[in-house]
Amino acid sequence: MALGRYRLVASDIDGTLLFNWNPSGIDPRVFACVRELVARGVVFLASSGRQHANLRRLFAPVADDICYLCENGALVVWRGTTLVRHEMPRDLALEVCHAIMDVPGCDLLVSGDRTHYVLEGEDAFLDHMVNVVGNDVETVRRPEEVAEPILKVSYHASDEVMRATSKAFSGRFSGRCKVVTSGATWMDVMASGVDKGVAMRELGEVLGIAPAEMMAFGDNLNDAEMLDLVGAPYLMESGNPALLGLNDRLRTCASVHGTLEDLLAADVF
Repeated sequence: MALGRYRLVASDIDGTLLFNWNPSGIDPRVFACVRELVARGVVFLASSGRQHANLRRLFAPVADDICYLCENGALVVWRGTTLVRHEMPRDLALEVCHAIMDVPGCDLLVSGDRTHYVLEGEDAFLDHMVNVVGNDVETVRRPEEVAEPILKVSYHASDEVMRATSKAFSGRFSGRCKVVTSGATWMDVMASGVDKGVAMRELGEVLGIAPAEMMAFGDNLNDAEMLDLVGAPYLMESGNPALLGLNDRLRTCASVHGTLEDLLAADVF
């Protein structure tokens, strides 16, 4: 059992640990904090809409020492074992895919357990996902060719297209799916009831860690349930102001590593 109050620390990635697809990767000071947390028996959870393989590459210096919440809560992997998994009903996932394909300017991304899928001919988007984002990706002619279960469906669009489409898209699938913005240019769709907070609660039940013993860092609406669940939620100063006032525990911070360094020194773990 970890010493102190907090036994699990979760952090979002984009907009929290990474900004604007920073090619230099995660600040090495984060890894130093992670190593110290693990040495104290604290679970570090990389919590993201990204895929598992992508997250392992991002956290390469500590890849085997941490837990991964992937696909905005559809998948949680700990030491090579899947502890939480929520797939979308296939007919609904395919309906979402075709709704995205009907909107000009939207790039479709389908998340499976094993890899991600983009449509053939979307060469610029494929290049971005592989060489900038760092995903494992395969191409398909149509979403029906995805043979494995679908965990999440996403689309990427410009700010202008996202503003014009996100409200209508959310309204169309409200009550049937979990629809969240995941940054200014991404919209993620999961099975109803799936989010980072639900996945963290389920992980906590497996590991015997109560929400009050958890800490989390986030910046956007897809982090809301996670930040509302934990005992110590931190919103990035550059984060979405709509999250301010989410609960009376929420604090703001300038950096994850700076906050963790202070908390490690204060011996709250």
